[in-house]
Amino acid sequence: MRFTFYVVNEAALPPAATRGTAAATPEAVIAAIRERGGRWTQVGLGVDAFAKVFETIERFTGTSNLLPNLAFTGSPQLLLTARPGTWRLGYFEASLVPHLHAVLQHFGSTIDAAMEPLGDDAEAAFAAFRSALAEAAARGFAVAILHE
Repeated sequence: MRFTFYVVNEAALPPAATRGTAAATPEAVIAAIRERGGRWTQVGLGVDAFAKVFETIERFTGTSNLLPNLAFTGSPQLLLTARPGTWRLGYFEASLVPHLHAVLQHFGSTIDAAMEPLGDDAEAAFAAFRSALAEAAARGFAVAILHE
């Protein structure tokens, strides 16, 4: 599977007020990310390996299953939360990005070491996420991950 990372200005995406409208469907939200977001990078790896990346990061954040959930079913303004159907979109809101970026900076080499046993593809996915977070943090933007 391919995972494409985008750095996204949330102001360019459908607002919370569109919940329940055609602008808040998975297809519309993904199209808005593709059209208005900045494509950052793409990695290829299996779904389980991708999940392990976020499970590993989470060991350093003090959260419980938050990061894997956001990596697989996140959405801007939580527009798609509890939406039926099978859609895959990762989304880390701009308000969360600086906090995650700070955690990755603080635990940098320790997280790198924790990623090594997961293999090269997982390490590449982590590097992609880390670099997208750094760019998004610098701009005050969000990070979106399209599962393709």
